Amino acid sequence: MLTSRSFLNLCAAGALSLSALSLVSCDGSGIYEDLSPCETAHKITFNFDYNMSFAEGFKNNVHSVAIYGFDKQTGLLEFVLTERGDKLAQDGFALDLDGVAPGDYDIVSWCGMDNSLTGTHEENFRLSDPVVGETTRDELICRLERDIQQDGSHHFEGEMYDLFYGKVAEVKIHEPNETPGEVHTYNVPLKKNTNGVWLILQQLSGDNMEAGEFTYTITDNNGTMNADNEVDGTAPKITFHPFEVREAEAELGADEYPNISTKGFTMPVNRPQFIEPGQKKTRAQITNRCAVAHFTIPRLMTDHRSILTIYNDKQEMVCQVPLQPYALLTKYKVQDDQEFLDRQDDYRFTFFLDENKKWVSSSIIVNSWKIKVNQGGFGN
Repeated sequence: MLTSRSFLNLCAAGALSLSALSLVSCDGSGIYEDLSPCETAHKITFNFDYNMSFAEGFKNNVHSVAIYGFDKQTGLLEFVLTERGDKLAQDGFALDLDGVAPGDYDIVSWCGMDNSLTGTHEENFRLSDPVVGETTRDELICRLERDIQQDGSHHFEGEMYDLFYGKVAEVKIHEPNETPGEVHTYNVPLKKNTNGVWLILQQLSGDNMEAGEFTYTITDNNGTMNADNEVDGTAPKITFHPFEVREAEAELGADEYPNISTKGFTMPVNRPQFIEPGQKKTRAQITNRCAVAHFTIPRLMTDHRSILTIYNDKQEMVCQVPLQPYALLTKYKVQDDQEFLDRQDDYRFTFFLDENKKWVSSSIIVNSWKIKVNQGGFGN
């Protein structure tokens, strides 16, 4: 006869047996293949090797990630997932898509936008208030915050944090038991959308320069980007101002100074070295105090002209040049112009001035290349 105590013991033993069976492999290799299979998992990973080093730099450069998932059928935003901080630097970091409804999605990603944990710069990019279930992909707009003055002109002052963009067009979330035990991983390759621009002014005579004697601006309408990272060429122009202006001692070898009688320059030269006070000079060189201005600006586009303008203290124009043509003269490693502008994120322009503080327009050093400027230059 089965007593109450015997029945309870039997139930407990059965429960332990079922618990043990649940540990059998999800791939059907166990002897109890009629058990419910494990659910399918989905993950999003990121990489950033779209740079001139062609080296993976995600964990050292990206401090926050955000993905926006649009339903392929309805075109509406269905989910938003974010993460930030030290987790991104861990090996194997991925965003889990747990809880996302099965379906086909188009994912857009803006990374680095949440800068609150780094404490270095203010957040200066904003998205167009995406709303789950309402916002379409075409309505997802990234816009640089700027100061709009009373005359209607747009200005940006300060240092931008690094902004990255990525997308993956085909992401399929399977039914929980559709591919039992499998992990589906989708990777988002990132491009950097911000650039550092250094302007260095030196006098041919070797006389010292005062950075405060000049004003420096860059203008372009590259502050608004859509969900495909295309820059809106109809947006208002923005005047970018340097976040840092200072003097620095710079040294170049005597043979690296431009010679006006020389017909052309195609040889790479050493980048100007800023010498700290008291630092020992290691070779024969021309040394003087130069003026340095440092900008950060959004994405450079081949079909735009980012116009650099410098005035002296008499409000006379020292120079006015478009950045893209000069930057592309130093293109290497890649053939496509836009790819070079997207991979390269740091530009240094060294201008040499005459005794009247005007640009000696026969020469300019861009990054490490001495460039001969043709008569008339590139225009604006």
